Amino acid sequence: MLLVKGQKIAGYPATEIRRLMQRIGPLNANVRFIGEILRCSPREAETVTEKLRNEGYVRDDDKLPGCLCLTGKGLALLGATSRPISRATAQKHLRELLRRIPTVNADPMQAFTVGGVLVFGSFLSAKEKLGDLDVAVYLEMKQQTDEEYSRRMDKLLEQAWREGRTPSNLVEVSCWPRLEILRMLRRGPGNSDCTKSLDCKDCTLWSAALCMETPML
Repeated sequence: MLLVKGQKIAGYPATEIRRLMQRIGPLNANVRFIGEILRCSPREAETVTEKLRNEGYVRDDDKLPGCLCLTGKGLALLGATSRPISRATAQKHLRELLRRIPTVNADPMQAFTVGGVLVFGSFLSAKEKLGDLDVAVYLEMKQQTDEEYSRRMDKLLEQAWREGRTPSNLVEVSCWPRLEILRMLRRGPGNSDCTKSLDCKDCTLWSAALCMETPML
């Protein structure tokens, strides 16, 4: 998706709503969270949330009453850019992502492996100039017990804290093993993120998406 100068969404600059989509990302949000990110009153947050729901950027979560998650349109906005990329650049990003998968899957510290990859969005069109490269990955859980998963999560959190990376809230803590897989897929182990993870749900579904684009300065 490409943003146009001066574009507004739900009454706000498109770049502000994109920032909101990025903060929600693979997690869930509620009206209060939306108000905090946009720095608006509770009443305004209710209005913006309703507009975003009506315009198809967010939807009510099926399992968590009072919570919202991003739709496909919201995921596209999350990765929107004001600068198009060439198909050749998108193909390069895709090749690099695919090369990283065996390394990620072989990492004994990770709680998930990548079981499949799905490309969608403008990459499937005949366009030579694309807004971004949209890729969904299927995550499969390694461990058989909750205890084993918790041990891996604790080790991943400890490693992140040593590297100066910390979850911004409790929801991110609970999703940290998934977020770490997406971080590694985006740029590889040890590199800083320049792209954005999108959706993250049950690992038996197509549960995560990445938006590969030119580095954000």
